[in-house]
Amino acid sequence: MGYNHKQFTIKQSSYYRSQNAYRNFALGLFSFLCAYLVASIFTPVKQSDAAQLLDITNDSTGYYVRITGSDTLNIPVTATPTGQLAGASDTITTTTNSPKGYKLFISASPNYLYLNGDSTTSSQGKFSPIGGSLTTPLSLGQNTWGFAYNTTNTGVVESNFAPAASYTSPIPASIATYTSVPTTETMVQSIDEANIPSGTNLDIYFGIKASTSLPSGSYQGQITYTALSDGVTGNIMQDFTTAECQALPIATADNYDAAHIELVDSRDLKWYSVAHMADGNCWMTSNLALDGGITLTPDDSNVSQNRELPASANITNGTTSVYDSPQIYTTNQNSTTTDCGSYEYCVVSDVKYGNLYNWNAATATTGKQATTGTAYESVCPKGWRLPDNTGTKSFNSLMSAYSLPTTNVTDGAAVQTIQQPPLNFPLAGEYDNTSDSQTNRAYYWSRIVFDSGTDSAHDLASAASDGFFTPQNHSRKLYSFSVRCVFEGSTIENNMYMQDINLTMCNNLAESTTTSDNRRTVIDGRDGKSYKVSHLADGNCWMVSNLAINNKTVQSVDSDFESPSTYTIPAGITATTDWNTNNYTTKKVEVAHGLGSGATSDTSYYSEVFYNWTTAVAKETTAGVTTAPNTSICPKGWTLPTNGDRGVNKSWAKLLDVYGVTTGAQLLTKPLGFAKYYGDWHWGVASEYAQGSAGYFWSGTPSSETNAYLLYYDSGGVNPQDNVNKGFGLSIRCVLSY
Repeated sequence: MGYNHKQFTIKQSSYYRSQNAYRNFALGLFSFLCAYLVASIFTPVKQSDAAQLLDITNDSTGYYVRITGSDTLNIPVTATPTGQLAGASDTITTTTNSPKGYKLFISASPNYLYLNGDSTTSSQGKFSPIGGSLTTPLSLGQNTWGFAYNTTNTGVVESNFAPAASYTSPIPASIATYTSVPTTETMVQSIDEANIPSGTNLDIYFGIKASTSLPSGSYQGQITYTALSDGVTGNIMQDFTTAECQALPIATADNYDAAHIELVDSRDLKWYSVAHMADGNCWMTSNLALDGGITLTPDDSNVSQNRELPASANITNGTTSVYDSPQIYTTNQNSTTTDCGSYEYCVVSDVKYGNLYNWNAATATTGKQATTGTAYESVCPKGWRLPDNTGTKSFNSLMSAYSLPTTNVTDGAAVQTIQQPPLNFPLAGEYDNTSDSQTNRAYYWSRIVFDSGTDSAHDLASAASDGFFTPQNHSRKLYSFSVRCVFEGSTIENNMYMQDINLTMCNNLAESTTTSDNRRTVIDGRDGKSYKVSHLADGNCWMVSNLAINNKTVQSVDSDFESPSTYTIPAGITATTDWNTNNYTTKKVEVAHGLGSGATSDTSYYSEVFYNWTTAVAKETTAGVTTAPNTSICPKGWTLPTNGDRGVNKSWAKLLDVYGVTTGAQLLTKPLGFAKYYGDWHWGVASEYAQGSAGYFWSGTPSSETNAYLLYYDSGGVNPQDNVNKGFGLSIRCVLSY
């Protein structure tokens, strides 16, 4: 398997279909769109002999991806003084026999329609892109154009467009909303099914609104459709594995050309250099150049749920940098890509400078909630993340591994060294309302909040003018810096943060059985406590030890809630009178330390923490709450089990059913980590209760205003769908929520 991206990028103009047929109208306007079709499977490819469709086949595996659609789209329109709407539609059919389906992208370069195709014409000789976004399309203004599409199987909010196969003017403005065709490849369809020989369709609609202020003639543009079918793993950043990382030689200045590889980001098809560095980690060795205006998803990005990135902006002196809104700025990226003519498909490769992101954008819009500790989400691809400030995946550790300073120093030699292989940290500049300082300064964000305040975060910094260098700098979050991502790994490792675990890591962890203990000891980044987690037979990763966080203010950036931005988990009651009623209107916590006459004297229970349901679901009160709030005090990426029968995923009932558990005694013999009967806090007797004889674990589902569902077991039986007053104090275990 090769890694050089030049093997996989199709550039021959013969791969494009005819685009030369069009005609002019004597009166009014005629707009002409050229549809170009491109396909790639990220492996060596060849074009088939089929003349009527694009057919790209991998020589070694036989995987193919095909695209069919209109050669040209003609939109005749007679202009009016107030503007006349017109449009046309195209059905794009994509087929593949890849085991991983495909993704379909659209782009236009440029995204104007020019009179006679001449981009040097004045503003009076072109249709402008409408603007808007895939989720917020706009009505067409005079002399603008855009596209919309049917979103079956796309996961994108459908544009409010008439679902006709084609249409002519006039079109009611109420059903004509569009967005600009993006200038970079943007995904409009994602099909995960394997082997689609009959193809799947996507209806693409194009609209224009023409006024008599434009001269009559033929207005031309170019649309490119790109299909990505991943038939072989190893070339896409999101599919990179720990084994592939470790198989690479350690990169040095002498061997870098042979040691580094090229991986493509499936979100926008841009290529990045990656190397196995001396600190033992795989790092990007080129700067992230992901543009804004897209939705990050857990399937392709380092996020726990969908995150919307704002559109990128060009650097303009005087534009105000902000702290609490994400900002992304494009730079002079200084790509080494060879010139791409109008009949070639190419992507930005070997990007040198990349884009600049304020900290809130770098942390995928979650950074404004991070006032201490770590922002666990980022704009990095899935499986990759922002570096730490210290530790095994930090700029500090990386520089130390190459014998560079790890404290603030004046060291011009270090500034020069990091710009060279194998580190390749260019002086990409920064943006702080005035300039980008390109070729003089370099700043790279970490994911760690600076201890002295909420408006700063750690970064790597260097400057050529004064030789300043430090991998442990800190700067205001409103500044826009470069981003480098470090490979998180594709497996759950001991001592990693729970908040960094994703579904891929879970799936790669061998299932624990009665004879094979594959549990991992991981850390809750909020308080540093360790827990066991395991991949269990229901297909999910579960905590197999009990949550014990208390006396802590946690944040939405590290916990299983989005709003409010913080939540305080109480320290625990100090006397039995503090919790001797069925109190679910306020939050309550008890740490098992012998309160009450019914408490066990067995000190092995003293570290257990019991939470009423209000605290368990991260609320100040659950009075009136009768539906699941879908929040909890679990770590980010983890959540409370849901209630339901054996057919409901992430439920106690399904988990116990796959193991055939019917009694509490049997439960203790299975690889679920229920080592004993933990008991609970019983407000009725104002004491710990049933320790040594029963266990009680909350779900995240209420059964009424006063009660919620739970898992109950004792030596004789087990009930995964019991319910009890929300005011009881029960144990918590969390399940991976991805």
